[in-house]
Amino acid sequence: MKIGLIIGGLIIGLVSCKPTDFIGRYELRHFPKTSIELRNNGTFEFVKINPNPYLHPFDHLDDNYFSTNGTWTVTKNRLTLNSDSKLATIKEPEIVESTKILIKVDSAKNIYGRLQALSFSTFTFYDIFGDTINILYGQFPDSSGISLLHRSMRFLEWPTVVREGDYMFHLSDTIEFHFYGYNPYKFTRTDRERRTVKVRLYPEQRGRVFEKRQFIITRKRIKDHGIRFDKKKRTHNKMFMPAAGDM
Repeated sequence: MKIGLIIGGLIIGLVSCKPTDFIGRYELRHFPKTSIELRNNGTFEFVKINPNPYLHPFDHLDDNYFSTNGTWTVTKNRLTLNSDSKLATIKEPEIVESTKILIKVDSAKNIYGRLQALSFSTFTFYDIFGDTINILYGQFPDSSGISLLHRSMRFLEWPTVVREGDYMFHLSDTIEFHFYGYNPYKFTRTDRERRTVKVRLYPEQRGRVFEKRQFIITRKRIKDHGIRFDKKKRTHNKMFMPAAGDM
């Protein structure tokens, strides 16, 4: 008898939920940057940004990050998502800082005549949350490049001039950065000044991702076959970018 009353109470609770009860941001458990945001005007935004699961710094273009927008409805405890039918687009990377560094590199620190940078610029990339995006490698037009063995780089130092023994070399003025989750980014410098450069990357905007896609929803979470999104009390500001001094 008690079990029947409990089940009956749960059913009444689910049926009595109003659409406004579900409005908010739901983040994937353990990977909060992958999220579903339900808005009060009946639209949603789904964003997929997950950690790089691969050990070696190789390209995986089929795993690019993306977001999709569309409409949502709830019938009893069933959430249905339908994406817009817009064509895929990508917002261009945004240079948020390019600061000239006046302190010169001490060329006296060359080690036994090995290749040593005499001047270099430092590049760091950030996502829409303001977190650092690791760089898989940087590649020059002649197919040479800059990389680390078995791991990615939190930033990349791009030499302007290098020394090898008694010889000086000027490197290419164009480099292409490669990442997990984003398309490559090509940069051509217009001067040989030493700089600190910070760039924000954006996920691809896709249409037709969800078509009548259903999930189980409660006031606190969205679930489907072991996948769980938990509702957050406060919505993240996705366009947050730390001040230059905080990076």
